[in-house]
Formats: sequence, structure tokens, C-alpha cells
Amino acid sequence: MTTINLLPPRYASAHALRKRRNFWCATCALVGMLTTLTIAISLAKTPVNTESQARLISLRADQKTTIQRAISLQSDLESKNNAVVLMDKISRQPDWSMLLGDLARMCAGKTQLEHATIRLGTGHAAFDSQISGISESQEQVGGLVDALRNSGWFQKVTLTGTQRVPQSDPPRYRFDISCEISGFVKQAEALR
Repeated sequence: MTTINLLPPRYASAHALRKRRNFWCATCALVGMLTTLTIAISLAKTPVNTESQARLISLRADQKTTIQRAISLQSDLESKNNAVVLMDKISRQPDWSMLLGDLARMCAGKTQLEHATIRLGTGHAAFDSQISGISESQEQVGGLVDALRNSGWFQKVTLTGTQRVPQSDPPRYRFDISCEISGFVKQAEALR
């Protein structure tokens, strides 16, 4: 089962920035290693003299600094790898906060939601939703179904069942609604 993430899309841009930063860190490390290799080959082919000896000492100090920097960048890159993987998963998730906020406003004072699930769609819909709860009357359940249909968030809204809650005073009704969520096609394709 794929989990749904409710984090805003701004985390996707932060993830892209991290990827670019990691790319340049790796590039710098590679350039440092290539510089070290070039210096080593040059030293092996060049005869040693006094001026060359001083240059050799300077280049070895630079080499040591570059190697230490490469090791530091490599460990930093490895420590950030888990965060990059997590941000990649997060960036694929839709932001459900607005839909859930509208759903809460539709139910306010009329019905009590017990459960709302959102899953990848099985048919032509990107995502499917199952909503269940309790209401004081069947008319309020019908009003919620109409509100869901008119909200623009859903393509298809089906009342799959209502049932009177046994021994409830005043009478209360349990309901189940099945919905197909409109939009979010790109996010659904990324999660499949």
C-alpha cells in the first residue's frame, strides 16, 4: 500500500536544490581526485631539482588539502543520501491539505466523519477515496453527498450505504461514501 504524504510542494524545490548541491559536491571531489592523479603522474615523469623540490612540497600540501576536502565532501554526501531519498518520495505525493480542509467544512455541524482514506485509483481515476461517518439524519447524508459532488474535487460520488445506529437516541445513521478524486494525474503517474 502506498502511503499518502501531506507535505506541501515546496519540499520538491528543496529536494531539487539538494540534488544540485550534491552533484556539485561530487564534481568537486572528482576534480580533486583527477588533480591528484595528474600531479602524481607529472611527478613520476619529471626529474627532481631544487626548484622542482619546492614545487613538489607545495603540490603535496595542496594534494593533502584536496584529499581532505574530498573525504569531507564524500562523507557529507553519504549523510545526505537518506534525506535525498526521503525528499524524492515526498516530492511525488500530492498536497491533500486543501481537499481535507474543504471536506471538514462540508461536514461542519452536520455530520461526524469517522474515517477518510485516499488511495491510488484502480480505474480511470487518479485517486479513490472512501469516507465514512455518522449523521443525525439521512437528509444530512444526502446533503453531504451533494456538497461533495458540487465541490469540484470529485468526479464521481457514490453513497455506498447508510444504516441506522442500533439503540441510538436520538436516531443516528452511519454512512459510507465512495469517491473518485479529480485531478492529481501527474502525481498518480509518479507513484505508480
